Amino acid sequence: MLRFGGASVGLTYTVNVAREIKIGKSVTISFKITVNDNGSSSGAATIAGLTHAAETITGMQWSVGGYADTLTTATGLVCWIASGASVINLGYPTAGGVSSLTETEITNGATISCSLTYQAAA
Repeated sequence: MLRFGGASVGLTYTVNVAREIKIGKSVTISFKITVNDNGSSSGAATIAGLTHAAETITGMQWSVGGYADTLTTATGLVCWIASGASVINLGYPTAGGVSSLTETEITNGATISCSLTYQAAA
């Protein structure tokens, strides 16, 4: 589920729950994760394992704010799925837009939670 740079070496959770509902091409996914040990992987944080890829629509991206607790340096949570993608990207708002969350911000004990609706490819 949670990945740093596409990997999750040594990553463990105290809470790891997700639900996905698909009606027609509309998909809603909700998740909550509390990290026990963020392991040794590094890089941009994503939520992998979505069963339905987003439809490819030029210039489209589905995004929503979420809940985050005990992040270091980051204030807030932004979740988004790019057109044609099958992972949720995790970031935080900055003065210049949005920066990707990494293992540096999502440390042991951090909680992230989000609910996002998007249009599936099929």
